[in-house]
Amino acid sequence: LLWVCPVQLLSDTIYKDLWNEEDEQKLGFCDWKCMMFVQSWPGSFCVFLGSRFNCTIPAFVNTWTIHGLWPNNVKNCCYCWYLFQSDLQDLESQLSLYWPSLINKTAFLFWKNEWQKHGTCAGCMETLSSPSKYFGTALKLHTFY
Repeated sequence: LLWVCPVQLLSDTIYKDLWNEEDEQKLGFCDWKCMMFVQSWPGSFCVFLGSRFNCTIPAFVNTWTIHGLWPNNVKNCCYCWYLFQSDLQDLESQLSLYWPSLINKTAFLFWKNEWQKHGTCAGCMETLSSPSKYFGTALKLHTFY
């Protein structure tokens, strides 16, 4: 679990391509000030779920996986901002590798749920204002952590 606060990240050189000074000024439009970058260890995640879901770890998964990028204290900000597979076309191979679904739903349904629940709330910030920007930012954070 990593707390990501855009104002703090503006001064950190490894994040310069994720946030910019305009974003700091636009945070006034957001109902959140920090985000949680959440990763899961697949084996522990499956143990935690118990028998509630059919948890399956793909053979290629041998490291931490992304579980989400969540603005703090907000959820389900916009039910009208849909995610389509074409929105993730350029990122799908990376998402499949680093952000797989470990339960009995397709990866796209998992990503769609994450977008609906958390991504639409992140969209108040220019650098996260589309599905490709939101998921791309999570993939970049995964390379650092």
